[in-house]
Amino acid sequence: LSGEHDVEVAAVSRILSALEAGRFVLHAQDVVRLDRPAVPVYREMLVRMRDERGGLLPPSQFIPGAERYFMMDALDRWVIEATLAMLSAGDDDGVLHAINLSGQSVSDPRFRYWLVDTLRGRPDLCGRLCFEVTETAAVRQMSVARELFDELADMGASLALDDFGAGMSSFGYLTSLPVRYLKIDGHFVRGLDDPFYQQVVRAICDVGRAAELQCIAEHVEDTSVIPRLIELGVHMAQGWGIAREAAFEPYRADDGRLIEGNCA
Repeated sequence: LSGEHDVEVAAVSRILSALEAGRFVLHAQDVVRLDRPAVPVYREMLVRMRDERGGLLPPSQFIPGAERYFMMDALDRWVIEATLAMLSAGDDDGVLHAINLSGQSVSDPRFRYWLVDTLRGRPDLCGRLCFEVTETAAVRQMSVARELFDELADMGASLALDDFGAGMSSFGYLTSLPVRYLKIDGHFVRGLDDPFYQQVVRAICDVGRAAELQCIAEHVEDTSVIPRLIELGVHMAQGWGIAREAAFEPYRADDGRLIEGNCA
């Protein structure tokens, strides 16, 4: 425990240093429709951090510390601002760009006011954004999540429940949230050889279809599962078997002006 604590405290210092030095970078992973696997339609934005030597650190080396010491809102703000900057600089490619919101951010009134105010200043970009919140965080803070989701939806942003099924107890709350996407927890996707998991995925898709929601299978690491996913009613898929995570970085002119977004 002491060792973990020391690692997390060090992570906080590194996060603050990285924010000041501009060492956070955006990565992204594309999501495709299973009936059109060559065409990305949804892109999840991912925050990554570089160390002092420029090396890329895995999320496990800074996210736990940020969560423990209540710094997730700072990372969420960075991702939102960076994504908006790049979307405003590039052409509209028709892809929905998804940003994860931590449970800490959703529960923080100051963050919620900041997010709504920021998006009100960029109405041209709201329709190109989707905000992902884990099912567990949304259900735990239902009244707060509903209010925020309603405001975001009214501005034209899309909404997704991430890790759907991990805390599944009732589907009833879906009618209370203006979500458009259900991201099926990767635990079920990786276990599709098990008939029970197949039935769980089918049940999620049946409910999603009844509620007119799109279902996304996460952690699709092997394309051999795609026919089974289609059979079960899944619409879209994400994972290394579909598209690997890649840097999503701006191209800057000689004067430092941000002029184009790029995923490469």
